[in-house]
Amino acid sequence: MALKRATSGEAELIPILYKTVDLGGTDLAELQLLPRNGEALAQREGDNRNKAWKEIAEEIRKIWEALDAGSGTEEKERTTMDAGQSEAHRSQQQEQDPTRPATVFISSAGDAGKNREQLELMLRLRGLKLWHRDSEDLPFLGLREKAAERAVSELADAYLLYLTPEALKKPQLWLPEAHAALTRHESELGFPIVVILQGVSRKRAQNALAKVSLGKLTNFIADELEPEVSQQEVVSGKLRSLARKILREAFRQRRVRAGENHEIWIGLRTFVFGEGSPRLDLSVDARRLFLEDENRDVRRVPTVAEWQDLIVPALQDIKGLLTAIGPGSGESLKVPIKAVYSLTYLFGFIFQGMRLQVRDEARQQYWDTEGPQSDSSPLTCDESIQEGDSQTAVVAISISNNIENDVKVYMQQAGNKIDYSCFIHYSMPEGVDHTRGVRDGNHALAIARQIGRDLRRLRSQGIAHIHLFSSLPAGLAVLIGQQLNASVFGPVSLYEFSAAYRYAYTLNQKE
Repeated sequence: MALKRATSGEAELIPILYKTVDLGGTDLAELQLLPRNGEALAQREGDNRNKAWKEIAEEIRKIWEALDAGSGTEEKERTTMDAGQSEAHRSQQQEQDPTRPATVFISSAGDAGKNREQLELMLRLRGLKLWHRDSEDLPFLGLREKAAERAVSELADAYLLYLTPEALKKPQLWLPEAHAALTRHESELGFPIVVILQGVSRKRAQNALAKVSLGKLTNFIADELEPEVSQQEVVSGKLRSLARKILREAFRQRRVRAGENHEIWIGLRTFVFGEGSPRLDLSVDARRLFLEDENRDVRRVPTVAEWQDLIVPALQDIKGLLTAIGPGSGESLKVPIKAVYSLTYLFGFIFQGMRLQVRDEARQQYWDTEGPQSDSSPLTCDESIQEGDSQTAVVAISISNNIENDVKVYMQQAGNKIDYSCFIHYSMPEGVDHTRGVRDGNHALAIARQIGRDLRRLRSQGIAHIHLFSSLPAGLAVLIGQQLNASVFGPVSLYEFSAAYRYAYTLNQKE
């Protein structure tokens, strides 16, 4: 009886895996189990078992709250003839999780291959959250198929369908979600649907969709991809245009869901743990490029090609989108950060001209990139000159930790030698302090402006290339990045520290 009610959408069915069992071939096999990772409670010991019970309790509470929020509304929606009221109700339900950024639900089969893998990476780098049938964070439990269908019909901000030869042979992999997306679009004309053909002709797709009463989906075919393309074509060609299109349409739907009169939040993430922000509109998830293992904090540095072909275009697309439809005059972007220095410097560099409020996690304050002009110099600046390339300078910023010796050791190692004539070391007069080195937003802005002034002075003195090493709050790197005006500076090479220094990326490389 419970299965029947869950299948019809009348109730939620929540199976809890207490002992290891084989559910294959049973009606329970299609259910989402708790705990979500499928490890039975009896296999856990001590606090790990307590944590699993806590997870289960939280999941059940979320389901109950969703059911409670929706109670009594179905009859109203059946009787009202006001489409606007129905849409307003739907938007209200969607906003139950304001921390969730613009979200795309993706349907596909296994033969989508590298194309889908690359497109998903591009979408995550553009701040979009991705769901599919097997996502562990779908907002509904019970039958997986029902969860996916309801996620598309009520919560996602866009729907993406990959039609491949395997997908046409197995329509059960995408049919319920596709029907839900088309139904939603007919009642919500702004809801975006994107259909991608891969190894399938338009005519074949039209015939297949017509057979399952989804002929209208042919109106949403965005592009046709070949099954096998070179890596360079994948990165630089049609997928980049598709990612830009999906970003634009999903973000607009997110604005409808959240309401026009709110500040825009953009999170940056390269570490295992996320931003922990009270809300997000976009969340740039670059873990795949900055971690060797996304489940462990083992870092890597992206290749130059990954920076140039993936990361930089993604941030430029976000900047272009927000320039066109983003914050109004005088408004700011809120930027919570859990990311490495090189990405935060780049973010500030690309988002020059836009007012940002960057979150300081230590104090849970926001540091504004705009403020009263001041000539103050909060940092102690030690400059030394030696024989070497008169157009090259090395700059070390020691705020959270003293990195002067580590930088000099790096430069003396074989293969890392930098031919430079000027070495500048910035430090706090009171000494390094990981949590209290930067007092507040005004102090952070004064530091960023001091460094900006000094580096512009170097440029006027003939320094053409700066190598930048840092230990500072990540938010401060964004503020400094905004100071590195491309029309004034030559190349600025950035370095990351993980056990030892490694070269990361160079801003303004064209000069």
